Amino acid sequence: MSEQLWEILESKDFYHGNYLEILGFASQLDENLIRIHQDRLDEAKDYMRVFQIPYIQTIEDDSSEPEESLPSEPEDFERGVRYRRDVIHAIPSIECRLDYCPEPKVYDWMSYDEITSFVLTINSSFVSRVLTTSIGKTSEGRDIWQVRIRRGPCDEDKNFYLAAGSVGREWIAPAVAVNFIWRLIYECLMAPGYSFYIVPLLNPDGYEYSRNNVSNWIKNRVNTTNENCTGANIDRNYSYKFGEAGSSLEPCSDVYNGGVPFSQAENRAIDKGVAELHNVTMLMSFSSAFENGGESILYPWSWSQLETPDSKITLQEYANVFSQAAADAHDLKFTVKQASFSPSSHSGTITDWALGIKNATSAFTVRLRGNSTSNYQDKSIILKAVEEAWAGFDALISRITSDNDEGED
Repeated sequence: MSEQLWEILESKDFYHGNYLEILGFASQLDENLIRIHQDRLDEAKDYMRVFQIPYIQTIEDDSSEPEESLPSEPEDFERGVRYRRDVIHAIPSIECRLDYCPEPKVYDWMSYDEITSFVLTINSSFVSRVLTTSIGKTSEGRDIWQVRIRRGPCDEDKNFYLAAGSVGREWIAPAVAVNFIWRLIYECLMAPGYSFYIVPLLNPDGYEYSRNNVSNWIKNRVNTTNENCTGANIDRNYSYKFGEAGSSLEPCSDVYNGGVPFSQAENRAIDKGVAELHNVTMLMSFSSAFENGGESILYPWSWSQLETPDSKITLQEYANVFSQAAADAHDLKFTVKQASFSPSSHSGTITDWALGIKNATSAFTVRLRGNSTSNYQDKSIILKAVEEAWAGFDALISRITSDNDEGED
């Protein structure tokens, strides 16, 4: 297979040639002419489909006739509207295998090994923009992966941090997180100058135990002082206001806090990942609603219903931006509230730690669509959960970056 020359047909799309070059897919020869590298052809085609960019392939691999290279546009296509992934691909265009997984699944749950394959595949495919690293190992020896996605020349003080999958049975959280990674790679216009750090599956041991053994499992799989009870609750093991509310020192409890702060490998991994950043603009944690209709975006504090952070007004405004944009996707309302009222105070959480110890500018927990106590295995919710969370996230990032840019003027 030889290299191909593509001509981008519409002037409003010419800037994508530069992005394809940044991604390492092509060399830009003219404002509308790009040479596609032969080993990145499939990825370049996928990029053009994602952004619905009309182009002509002017030189074929062999001797076949030149042809229009973009599938016909949907009837409701309008330039400038972000297209849902299911409109572009009725099914994922490339199969996710354990040895090569360039796209996450949107219609089925992924195993830990498939998630590992995905984050390692993009690490090798997008070397100029993506860096996948292991920030720790669980008690059962699984790597805890962190993916960094850069937006061109980046300011080291501008970082967004996302963590998902701290609760074993909440399968929807890592499903959304891996799809966010995929979208962030291709959404080149979001938050230029910022870096995104995503931990798609913080509790792989609990996740796999839930998938293969006890479906409603919550904790990790660490051994405890009680030989009959395994696991600690990861989101009760952070240091800020540790042990003050909604947690337990009893190993058999689902809210067992591990005894002392950062006793769990998963929490130490997050501490390591965040410690490497100069500043955290926002930290967001993905979990699942406790019941149908319980979808929400929660801001600190979790530990007390009587105390509120100094930035409460700003946090509420940002949460409302997310909620309103997310509702536009599928008419699902995300309730905005302080985390200690959902349903009660609970301490040692990642968002309280991020705001109270790491001085993150903002921190939120998003409880995604679904019911973590009954339909956590319903894979039909994945695509809608991704789309509405992405809509909210996109709007929130735009608001935060706009506020930050105004503050720098």
